[in-house]
Amino acid sequence: MKAVRLHGYDGLATAGIEEILVLEPGPDEILPRVTAASVNPLDLQRQAGLRKEIFPLEFPDIPGTDFTGIVVVRIN
Repeated sequence: MKAVRLHGYDGLATAGIEEILVLEPGPDEILPRVTAASVNPLDLQRQAGLRKEIFPLEFPDIPGTDFTGIVVVRIN
């Protein structure tokens, strides 16, 4: 699976599309197949490090909170 990943608090300077492993969801989690995604102002602020006291990131980070898709795996 491919994902955009960030490697530091410098906006999109360290962003890249990378191949990542697909992990199995844990209890009460889902695995969505994303069909569309967007970037919102909070995503940009987090990438720039402007909200790290509230939303600290662990790098590499996969940004994005707005998406739509189909649930592929659901575990209860």
